[in-house]
Amino acid sequence: MGLLIDAMNGEHAPEAPIRAAALLSLDRDLDLCLVGDEAVITEQLSSLSHDPSTLMVLDAAPGDDPGAASLDRAMELLHAPGNSALITAADGADVSRAARQRLPRIPGVPSAALCAVYPTARRRGDRGDPFSLILDVGASQDATAADLIGFAHMGSAYASRISGNTRPKIGLMASRSDLQHAPESVREAAARLREDNGVEFIGGVGGVDIGRGAADVVVCQGSTGAVVIDLLLGVPGLVQELIRSTHDPGLTQRLTMSMIKRELRAIRSLTDWKGYGGAPLLGFERAVITTDPAGSVETFRNAIRLAAKSIRKDIIGAIRAHFTDA
Repeated sequence: MGLLIDAMNGEHAPEAPIRAAALLSLDRDLDLCLVGDEAVITEQLSSLSHDPSTLMVLDAAPGDDPGAASLDRAMELLHAPGNSALITAADGADVSRAARQRLPRIPGVPSAALCAVYPTARRRGDRGDPFSLILDVGASQDATAADLIGFAHMGSAYASRISGNTRPKIGLMASRSDLQHAPESVREAAARLREDNGVEFIGGVGGVDIGRGAADVVVCQGSTGAVVIDLLLGVPGLVQELIRSTHDPGLTQRLTMSMIKRELRAIRSLTDWKGYGGAPLLGFERAVITTDPAGSVETFRNAIRLAAKSIRKDIIGAIRAHFTDA
């Protein structure tokens, strides 16, 4: 498998992706390629232990915007035979746009979807995976009923292979679980999904339901999903700020604060992308993994591992099967 790593995007680029690739070249059976400003990448690699037989560098003429150049070049290379996946910390909207320009869509998929993962109270699959998958979170704005149904099938295929969850529960994001006041496209999608034997549809899910783990895959409009995931990821920090603003110097309050902070740190570690690595852009004939723009070396390492797992588990094939059988 050929795994392309966008070396020029992210707050800690190019150091973080280069170091992650160098480390993985030493201890994993992976075919890695760093894409970006060749002179910069080569200079940094010269001081790092790495295996040049499993890690190569391909130049992307930096021009005025090295990040845009490396993303476009990586997408171009991804379309070529022999390359299977791309890992990038570029903005999700930019990744989606570049993929639409460069990559073929899987036959039958109405629209691509950008995904995010979020930890829940419930574990799922044979790996005890705590993460639910939320899609779309930005690849599209006004999804039709057909788009939402496509998201449900792609999310089901991904969750079943990555989490070992043979029959993921699918929910449609809505303000009320009965969906009576949902947009027409959501109500139409719900009606059709209830009759769809290809997925396990449970109905509408609200924001609270996501954290409880009511659904393994949460399907929504792109603009809605982007707002929801931002709110969810910001909850632990907001709670900590609220507690700090009401701080009482008394001993009992200090002890309580100490215990709460420990729990909040545990929650924040769960919501941190470092542990999971990233989330996919689904719908194209190649695997694309997006990761946190503020990601560290550890984040990039796990994102590369996730991309490799996506290839081993044949996520693209699983999605094709869903649309072939539909």
